[in-house]
Parts: sequence; structure tokens; C-alpha cells
Amino acid sequence: YIVFFLMIRRPPRSTQSRSSAASDVYKRQHLTSPKRLKEEGIENIESMTTKDAYMFPVYGSAVLFGLYLVFKFIDKSLLNPLFTLYFTFLAVICLMNMFEYHLESFIGGWKKIIVLQKKLNINLGFYKNTETITISQMNVLTLALALVPSLAYLFNKNWFTNNIIGIAFSISGIQTLVIPNFKVGFIILWGLFFYDIFWVYGTDVMLTVAKSVEAPIKLMFPVDLTATPPQISMLGLGDIVVPGIFVALCLKYDFDRYLQNKEKQNIDEKAIKNVKTPYFNICMIGYMIGIAVTFWVMIIFQHAQPALLYLVPGCTFSILILAQKNNEVKQLFQYEEANSKAKTLKEKAEAEGKQDKQ
Repeated sequence: YIVFFLMIRRPPRSTQSRSSAASDVYKRQHLTSPKRLKEEGIENIESMTTKDAYMFPVYGSAVLFGLYLVFKFIDKSLLNPLFTLYFTFLAVICLMNMFEYHLESFIGGWKKIIVLQKKLNINLGFYKNTETITISQMNVLTLALALVPSLAYLFNKNWFTNNIIGIAFSISGIQTLVIPNFKVGFIILWGLFFYDIFWVYGTDVMLTVAKSVEAPIKLMFPVDLTATPPQISMLGLGDIVVPGIFVALCLKYDFDRYLQNKEKQNIDEKAIKNVKTPYFNICMIGYMIGIAVTFWVMIIFQHAQPALLYLVPGCTFSILILAQKNNEVKQLFQYEEANSKAKTLKEKAEAEGKQDKQ
């Protein structure tokens, strides 16, 4: 719940202003030139295609089995320090971004106070460039805040600091991965549904990797800390991020449906904040039921459970039932996420620009 709460309060990563995420995305749908698109930060929009969705479980299986083989033939005491350092570095970056967004409302002016600005000439033979390094007062503060849980995890691997970093990773993952429509979303979720069942029930690969990798790639919940060794339940970050991008799509769908009924040039910010989000709400309920069932079955049978076995039906069936009830199934599957539309518009505008030059 904390992950989704923090995620939905944050605009998409391409959002430049402090306006609401929905109004910002909506306004971008009406840009008409490559210059304007670049100014609004849409030039690097990437979203999954249907082919990407079909290949997602394949790539995931290759990475998972590759890690399994690595830990099988190489002593994990040699590998885990590298994993720990790498993920600690990533944790600092993710935590800095998360802290900066939430502090910006209170001390946004600190971003304009430059502490250090220096040009760095890079000459590696095959790569030459001049980079400008700019460090603001906000960067210094968020770095200090991010280092506290990161260094604490680095030195003691505590489950609490692990979860702080895991939540930051989950938020970054949900922001980074974009699915353009519900068709792609259903393909990804149901593909990973069978992926999760196979690797958890069919082999020991998933559990072996999860227990071997000493990195904050899972959330840890203490069951009995007095036992030897302590009993801890685990929830992989994939079980948060994968359904999370689907939940995020439901939220965008609710907002876009609302915006379609409003004047395109005059968006009422206050009204947007009060917009009803039935698909987001029902999908969140489906997710919470799915995660509760996962832990219940795990406790009853005392065996690791593939969380997506319960999360995927919970998220997908819930919105299908609502769409069927409202006679909106066709509309649901015809929906195209706003960033995907913006990318198409960008490509069209660039093509028209080339024709004008010719």
C-alpha cells in the first residue's frame, strides 16, 4: 500500500512542472511539433510493445536461470559483496529521487542554490565529450538522507533497511516501466503468471536465487526473529512492480476518461484532484486480496507460494468484472496510454517536419 501511495502522488518521470500528473499528461497529447515535444520532455518516451510483452517471461527466465547457475558453480561469498555494492549504489540514486520529490513541496528553492558546478572533459579515445556536473543544495540534502538507510543496509543487512530500499526500487520500477494499453498489460501479467508457477512449483530455481542473493530485491517480513535461523517471509519486488504498472495503467485510464469529457484547453486542477477512480480502486482491492491470499496459503501449507498466481487473477478479473458491469469492455481494450499517444504524435510531427523541409 505504501508503494502505491507514494507512486500515485508522483508525476511521470517526464513531467517537468508541479501540475498534477493527469493534467500534464493530457496537455502533452495536443503538442504538434518536435520542438514543443522536446521542451515537454517527451523525446525519450519508451513503452512496451506486444512483442516485448510476449518476450518478457522469456527474458526473465533467462536471467533467473543464469543467476541460478552462477550461484551453483561460484561461491556466493565471492558474489554477494559485488551484488551488495552494486545495489547499494542504486539504492542511493533511487532514494535521492524519492526524497527530492517529497521535499520539493517544502524547500523547492534549494534546487536553485548551486553548491558545485564544474565542466569535466572526457577523453577515452573512442568517446570524447564535455560533461557539466551541477550539484545543488537539494542534491546534498537528499544524498545525506539516502546514505543513512543505504549504509545501514550495507553494514548489517537489516530487514527494515532492506525494505526501505526495496520500496524505493519498486517506486522507481513502476515509474520506469510503461505499458501502453490493457492488451499488453494482460499479456505481461498472464505470461508471468505461468512463469511464476513454473519456477516456484516446478523447480527450486526461484527459491534458491531469492535466498542466495544478498540484495534488497525482495521485501522481508519477520515471522519469528527468536528462531535459529530467524524465520522471515519474502515478497519479491517483481510481485510489486509487475502488478504495479498494471495498477498505474488503471489509474491513468480513469483520469483519461475524465479528461475526455472536459474542455481540452482549460483543465480544472481542483476538479481533477476529486476525479473518481473506479478501475484503480477495484484493481487495488484485487491486488490486496491477492496478496492476503498468498500469505494465508503460505502459512497454511508452510511452502513458498508464487505470488502472481493470486495477484494476476485478482488484478485482471477485478477490472474485467467492472468493465463488463458497465458495458465498457470494448472501450477498455481500445484505450491507449497517453505517453504512447504522445510518442506516436512525436513521430508524426517529425515526419511532417521532414516533408516540410523537402
